[in-house]
Amino acid sequence: MKTLLRCAILGGLIVFLWGTFSWTVLPWHQNSFKQFKNEEKVANAIRENAVEEGLYLLPSMFAYDKHESKGESKQRAAEGKDKMMRGPVMFASIKPFGIDPNLARPMFVGVLLNMVGAFLISWIVSKIKSDFWGYTGYVTLIGVIVGILSFFPEWNWWNFPLSYAMVGLMDLLIGWFLAGMFIARFLSKRAI
Repeated sequence: MKTLLRCAILGGLIVFLWGTFSWTVLPWHQNSFKQFKNEEKVANAIRENAVEEGLYLLPSMFAYDKHESKGESKQRAAEGKDKMMRGPVMFASIKPFGIDPNLARPMFVGVLLNMVGAFLISWIVSKIKSDFWGYTGYVTLIGVIVGILSFFPEWNWWNFPLSYAMVGLMDLLIGWFLAGMFIARFLSKRAI
């Protein structure tokens, strides 16, 4: 258990530090984002039309309305498909009243999530008898699997840019490779 806790703490910190470096120093994340022509106009339209925070889809084909009959629901879905073909289409998480720009809480939670992930990955690979590079490879492979299952469904279903999915995958590959080397160091030293 002591070894797994070391792996969790160090592995989680390494993945977090890599992510911080990747987002703040490398330009590849920023290249996936576009800017609206008139940001203030779009912000005002969102404030006027987003009645509460949450996920929004434009056109709205799936929003549940308990007062709607089955026929009305089917009609709205058919109209939505037509609007989807004409565009624009948007999938967005909207906070119409803003968020606190202080990153302390999200960063703390991010480190904890990475540590939980590192603990679970370390526990899984600790069940395998291997050497340093074997453990490093297993940890990296799990990071790649997580990347594929996290980013590529968004690309497939919601048309997120392929560049966004590829950068997300590369981030996890590099981060978990680096963490994997430290995790492997602890796992390969323990008595099997």
